[in-house]
Amino acid sequence: MKLAPFAFLAAMCAACALTTIAHAETYPVVADATQQDRDAQRRSILANELATEKKSLSDANADMAAAIKAQKSPDEVQAIAAQALGHSNNIESLQRELDGLGTKTARPRRSAFVPEAQPEAPAPSAQAPAEVPYWDVYHRKQNVPPVAPDDLNAGAALNSPDAGDKEARSGSTK
Repeated sequence: MKLAPFAFLAAMCAACALTTIAHAETYPVVADATQQDRDAQRRSILANELATEKKSLSDANADMAAAIKAQKSPDEVQAIAAQALGHSNNIESLQRELDGLGTKTARPRRSAFVPEAQPEAPAPSAQAPAEVPYWDVYHRKQNVPPVAPDDLNAGAALNSPDAGDKEARSGSTK
């Protein structure tokens, strides 16, 4: 049985574990005060964009009213209406975003997971013990009953020339 692929696989797993440990130790953790400042800044940016979109919507509505009053072509009125609809959709999205920020509660931050270093396992032997069959990849203990000396004598009696078919010895035929 070739163990080279298994040894290679074990080496790759060990290399990945070391990389994960090194990455977890350098993973940045932000302080709660810093995160709250970032959240407040995000909320103010969203509020400014919401105010800008509301002003753009009112301008688009005024332009559409002026286009209708001036009896401009239906294509121009539809283009202005599409702009107004876009601003309206942006306002709804920004409002949903702001509403979502208000309901979020600050969760306590967990520290990064750093797995414990595993002690190196001994390298698997190239050859299995003699009492383990070749097909037993887990090298389990075999449940073979011990052979008693009486069983050996019984096996010898079966192989003797005297042993045979009882009907053949009796000479009866049916």
